[in-house]
Amino acid sequence: MDKAKYQMIIQWSDEDNCFLVALPDFPGSYWRTHGDTYDETFANGKEALESLILAYESTGEALPVPSSLNPSTKRNLYCLPGNAKCVSLVSRKFQGGHLPATRS
Repeated sequence: MDKAKYQMIIQWSDEDNCFLVALPDFPGSYWRTHGDTYDETFANGKEALESLILAYESTGEALPVPSSLNPSTKRNLYCLPGNAKCVSLVSRKFQGGHLPATRS
């Protein structure tokens, strides 16, 4: 799906004891799906995104404009827990690459 250039946020929830998926470019519920493992959660998130895109297309509604990250700002860096090293989120695409889960 070439047009799937939307952000997908995968985050661990201690409260729910599972990974949660957010698709922040789409209005409505912030958390869209979940999974017990990171891989399962990623697959569920991809399916949720594909379903959203199909729903928009079937109603003729314009898809939201994918947000972009600015590589020059620190807020777009992911810092690994317990590690001073940060990685840029900018070069990651929805298809193929996924981000490490964030644990709060």
